[in-house]
Amino acid sequence: MGKYAFERRLRLDALGVNPDKGPSLMKKVSVTEKGVNYNVEIEGTNIVIIYPIDGVAIKEGQRCDKFITVLNDNSGIAVFLELKGGDISHAIDQLESTIKNPLFMPYPSKKDKARARIISNRGVSSASRSALERAKIRFLRSYNVDLKQISSLQPDNKIII
Repeated sequence: MGKYAFERRLRLDALGVNPDKGPSLMKKVSVTEKGVNYNVEIEGTNIVIIYPIDGVAIKEGQRCDKFITVLNDNSGIAVFLELKGGDISHAIDQLESTIKNPLFMPYPSKKDKARARIISNRGVSSASRSALERAKIRFLRSYNVDLKQISSLQPDNKIII
């Protein structure tokens, strides 16, 4: 069983970071910021906590907007979330800086489930698409994190723990 999501929850709680939502039982997660929406369904009964990162848990440097933990008795999943208008390259940098921040070290192990999501309300240019494809490989190989860009109107893949 991977423990990354659970251990990060304990670390954020110890720092006094107050969640935006949770902990509570949820079947669906919805996060909105500046007109950009992230939605995902969750299978089963799980505890969900949504933490603010930008300016709260991490106050300096590049950082993502939110960190979501979905936990049950046996396992968990971590989601790094960047809600962005359209600058995909900057969103990649923000997510990567957050993952590499000492608060989130060490990186998730092969047993852990971790996602990084860029939610945008604009189309992705061909240059950004190329950078995104390279980043997907780097995130998986270097950090064991599944990176994906999603349109603000599109739900994420269902979370199954």
